[in-house]
Amino acid sequence: MPGFSLRNPYLVIAGALIVLLMGGTSLFRMKTDVFPYLDTPAVVVATFYPGMQPADIERNITTRFERFFTLTSGIEHMESRSLPGLSIIKVFFHQGTDPDAAASGLVSLAMADLNHMPPGTLPPTVLKSGAGSLPVMLVTLSGEGLSEAELRDLGLYNLTTKLATVSGASGPPPFGGKVRQIMAYANRQALEARGFTLMSLVQALNSANLILPAGSMNIGDTNYFVQSNNMIETPDKINEVPVKVGEGDQAPVFVSDVGHAEDSAQIQTNVVRINGERSAYVPVIRQGGANTLQVVDGVRALLPTLTDLPKSLKLDVIFDQSAYIRDAVCNLAQEVDRVKAARLGLTQREAVDNIITALNSNQMIAPSIWIDPKSGNDYFLTAQYAERDIRSLDTLLDIPVRISTQEEQRGNNVVLRSIATITETRQPAEADHYNIQRVVDVLISPRTEDLGGTQAALQQAVAKLALPNDVKVTFRGTVSAMQESFANFGVGIVMAVLLLYLVMVAQFRRAPASGHRGEASDCRCRSHSHAPDSYDLTRDHPGVHPHCAQRP
Repeated sequence: MPGFSLRNPYLVIAGALIVLLMGGTSLFRMKTDVFPYLDTPAVVVATFYPGMQPADIERNITTRFERFFTLTSGIEHMESRSLPGLSIIKVFFHQGTDPDAAASGLVSLAMADLNHMPPGTLPPTVLKSGAGSLPVMLVTLSGEGLSEAELRDLGLYNLTTKLATVSGASGPPPFGGKVRQIMAYANRQALEARGFTLMSLVQALNSANLILPAGSMNIGDTNYFVQSNNMIETPDKINEVPVKVGEGDQAPVFVSDVGHAEDSAQIQTNVVRINGERSAYVPVIRQGGANTLQVVDGVRALLPTLTDLPKSLKLDVIFDQSAYIRDAVCNLAQEVDRVKAARLGLTQREAVDNIITALNSNQMIAPSIWIDPKSGNDYFLTAQYAERDIRSLDTLLDIPVRISTQEEQRGNNVVLRSIATITETRQPAEADHYNIQRVVDVLISPRTEDLGGTQAALQQAVAKLALPNDVKVTFRGTVSAMQESFANFGVGIVMAVLLLYLVMVAQFRRAPASGHRGEASDCRCRSHSHAPDSYDLTRDHPGVHPHCAQRP
């Protein structure tokens, strides 16, 4: 090799320059990230059903989807969480599986199984995921004079759409804030006095608020588009919607006679505070294969350029991790007496529809959409009891579930207490699965950057616990995947060292102590081939073979 280099110096210099150029290019283009790239494709399927308790979510949505998803190929394992109103299923695939094809397959299966879900189940959201699909930063929204509903709207309709333009970044819906909703709050006493149920109000609103074109018509050579006021213009106009129009001179009953409408929000289930003030935030998710530093820098460069936002809105970048505390929650179980309900001309569906509407609105069972004419954003138009009016169990028991007919005496409305009993039970606030089997997940966030040390400390702590024989503890998550990768790296290093050792042995083997030294002796002889005749090689250099010493 040295001889080749000396004979071809320019070729060696060119090769060195090529290595230097390629190494420098790779150095600047190399992705920098918190975790190494782990080729473990995963797909997340999220299904929403507001108002449904975790046990029902687990039984009616999560378990059904999990069993149906086993029809796809390449699954390594599945994990799931059943939360209040939300089912999250994470499907992990074997290495080498195309994540796009995996996501498409799950979308097809999910939509095919949607018909078997509870009525009103929203189509699931399917997203690609992976070991590195974690929030890299949080963008907070705050501002003086802006309500929580306005903050969430700005994050949902303005900020997240702009984040999609940053390479490798995506923004899910905001956390915190209030979900704007046009509400018709019903007065139970007024409904009962006029012989109405909440579903009577819902039917009136859905009939008066429609998203339908009126068509077009040709008159001569002119084509006219026909517009109609089939959508309620403003939330205040909802109060003027007739719920019932009497015969003859009988005055109609309007929404304002049995309640009031207002531009409000859904019942708030989470609160975000920034410096003590109620706010909202949008987590920025790094897409698979993207560079974390480039995503963060891209988002930071984007925020100052946003111009279609209120001047009072303040956008900040923070990153924080919150601890989630889970515990059992109290649950109220209502049991409807089907026989008694049937004798009163009621069905289970009528009773449940009125209960759901009173407590969580009709969003899931009979939704209506209202579009803001100014912003073009769409919101649900629903009816329910005001949260402040639900003060005791009597409010639940007094929900009207059937109105009296004209032949019956007014005041004979059937309320829930006539056909149902209520008992208090306790159920888990969350139900987790691993490969469809119920498990209890303990989520741990390390306080330091030493993930391996945290894992080792956990294993030592668990080893000291006295667990029942039928309880098995398994460590999962990013740390386990990293440890597996590091183990593979260790095997590669050992093989590289062994290969290097074998090469060194072949290149630096020692010559034998006696006998003819072959090429080495020839070289030594050649190095003295021009010695003078009086120079005795054998005498002055005992190591030289006599054959060489006889050469002239």
